[in-house]
Amino acid sequence: ENAAGSFRSIISMRLPGGSWIDTARNFRREGNMLYTDLRRRDFAWVSTYALVDDYSRFSNDNGQLRQTESACNSLGACAKGFVLKPHSDTLFCADLVCDPVVDLDTCCNPAMPCDNLTVCILPQIPDPNGFCLGEECDPARDASVCCIG
Repeated sequence: ENAAGSFRSIISMRLPGGSWIDTARNFRREGNMLYTDLRRRDFAWVSTYALVDDYSRFSNDNGQLRQTESACNSLGACAKGFVLKPHSDTLFCADLVCDPVVDLDTCCNPAMPCDNLTVCILPQIPDPNGFCLGEECDPARDASVCCIG
């Protein structure tokens, strides 16, 4: 971008998903803020903004941005014994805010129990109540989590 005779780099930021963009113009994202003009039902344009993240979807509610869904990766982590499914940024929770219990089947897969890890060095043993950090145990990743004693 040319800013008063000198070039300034522009970092492209991902726009949130959803149907809002079908009735929007002049949209831009700056950090965690989305600024846009939305068309109302009377066809007038109104300027609006919303706090956004990379994991949400929005709709146009008569000129206002309304969050409609959140992606599974907004959970951050699943309940003990589970891990986020691959591509959790494309899987969506049942409500606006993801719930680790309600959305467990949609967002999470079972983690492998630590007793499947075979790299613990005596006197350490695999934690019989622990879980690896993935659907399968990875010795390099999981030894520090699974080996106890």
